[in-house]
Amino acid sequence: MLMGSYRMLEETKEVQSKDHENAHFLNSKWCTWLRDRAEGNRDEFEKSLNIMCFCDTLETFFVNYVHSKRPSQIDFNADIFLFREEEKPMWEKCPKGCTLVIKLQRDNKHLNYFWEKLCFMCIGEILEDLNIIGAGISLRRNNCALLEIWNKDLEQLPSMSPTNQTSKFRRGFGSSSNDAFKENLSNEKLSRKVISYLGMTDEDDYSVYFKNHSEALKDSSNTKTSQVLGDMRSRRGRRYYQNHRSNSISYQNRGYSSRRRFRESSTQEARFHHLR
Repeated sequence: MLMGSYRMLEETKEVQSKDHENAHFLNSKWCTWLRDRAEGNRDEFEKSLNIMCFCDTLETFFVNYVHSKRPSQIDFNADIFLFREEEKPMWEKCPKGCTLVIKLQRDNKHLNYFWEKLCFMCIGEILEDLNIIGAGISLRRNNCALLEIWNKDLEQLPSMSPTNQTSKFRRGFGSSSNDAFKENLSNEKLSRKVISYLGMTDEDDYSVYFKNHSEALKDSSNTKTSQVLGDMRSRRGRRYYQNHRSNSISYQNRGYSSRRRFRESSTQEARFHHLR
C-alpha cells in the first residue's frame, strides 16, 4: 500500500485530540489523492481517484507525510495530488484554469525533495495571490515524472502592472495567440519563481510547460500541444530543444546560436525523444 493508512489515521487522531487548541492551523484544509495510472482509462479518471488523507494543521500534515512513501519509492505508475478539500484534481472541475508542468527524469536524485517543497509551497500559501488550488506529481513510464501546479481560474488573477508576475501569468495563459504568448516568454516570473523556490539547476534536466485546462480537455493531455518555454529548460534540455509541435514557441535561447540549437542528427533526435 502507498501509506500505512490505519496507523496514520490513528496518529492523526491522537495529535488532534492531544493538543488541538495549540495546533498550527492551515489556511485551508488539504486532501491527498492517489491514482494508479493502470486503473481505468481517461473516461474513468474520477473513479480511479482515491482519497488517502486530510490535514488542516501543520501537525496532521507531518503525521500524514511521515507515513507516506516518497515518489522514488513508488514502483508503479501513479498520480499523487495535494489539493484543497473543496477542489478535485480534474480539468473538468476548473476548465478556466491552467497547470504549470515541470517535466524531469523519474530517477532524478532530488525528486523527493522537489515534491516535498511543492507540498510546503501549497500549505504555506507561498503563491496565495495566484489562485493556486493544488499540486501534483505524475510518475510515468519511460523514466518520466511531471511536477504540476494547478490554478483554478485565470480570470480571477489580479490585474496589476505589466511587470507583475500575475499579469504575465494571466496574459500568457489567457491568450490563444502564439504571438501574444511569445511576448511574455522573456519574463515568465511565475515559472522562474517556482524553479528558484525548488532550487532546480541544470543538472536536474527539466522542461517547463504551460497548459490551459480547456485545451487539455480537448486533447486529453497535460503536455500535448502545450506551450513550451524553451528558456525555462535546463541547459541540457535547451540543447535538444526543437520546434517539435505546431503551436510550441521557438526562439533564441540564451547562450546558444540558432545553428547549434537546431542542428539535427540521429543521436540528438533520439536523446530529445527520450527527454519527452
